[in-house]
Amino acid sequence: MTLLTNWSNPQSRRAAPQRRWRTARALFAQIKASGYAGGYTRVTDYIRAWRANAGKDIKAFVPLKFELGEAFQFDWSEEGMVIGGIYHRMQVSHMKPCASRAFWLVAYPSQDHEMLFDAHTRSFCALGGVARRGIYDNMKTAVDKVKKGKGRTVNARFAVMCAHYLFDADFCKRCQRLGERCRREECADSRRRIWIDAQSRKWHSFEELNAWLGERCRARGLR
Repeated sequence: MTLLTNWSNPQSRRAAPQRRWRTARALFAQIKASGYAGGYTRVTDYIRAWRANAGKDIKAFVPLKFELGEAFQFDWSEEGMVIGGIYHRMQVSHMKPCASRAFWLVAYPSQDHEMLFDAHTRSFCALGGVARRGIYDNMKTAVDKVKKGKGRTVNARFAVMCAHYLFDADFCKRCQRLGERCRREECADSRRRIWIDAQSRKWHSFEELNAWLGERCRARGLR
C-alpha cells in the first residue's frame, strides 16, 4: 500500500489542482498493476481511514514561556468589600507580565475608561515599563464588536491608549477565557491570598486600600 502514502501530507494534496487528484479506482488500478492482489473494498476502507486521521498530527498549543518585555496580561475581577462603611462591588484591575511572577492590583468603583486608563498608568509605573503586547479579554471598554476569528472592532479611546504606550493589543477568542492563557497558578494563588487578607480588614477609602495592595504586590510579586 506504499503508493497511497504519496498523499500522506494533507497540505500537499490540497495544494495540487483538483483535476490531478487520484480517485480510489485509479489508485486501485495503479497498485494492482504493481502486484497488489487484494480487493477494491480493502483499498477504499484504507482511504477512508486515512482521510479520517489526516491532519490529526497537527499540534496547537498555548505558549507557556515568554521573553522579558514580550507581553503582559490584563483583566478585571469583581470583589465585594466594605469601604468607608459602604458595601461596594468593586472592580479590581490585574496586570501581570507574562514572563515573570510579578503582578499589580488596583481597586476601583467601576470599569469606566478613566479607571481603565488609570489602571494601566499605575501598573506600568509599578512594573517598570511597557511590554510589546497586551493580552486582553473582550471587555466592553476595549472592544466595540467581536467578529469571526480574531476580527475585532477596537474601541477608539482604547486604541488611542495603546498608541500612546506603543503596544499591540491581542484579544482572546469568544470561547476562551483570559485566565486560560499564560497564567501561572502560583501567581493566581498569591492574588487570592491577598484578597482573603484584605476582606478581613477595615478600609476607610479606596486610596487606603490601593496603598495596601501596592505594598502586598511588591512583597509577593516584585522580587
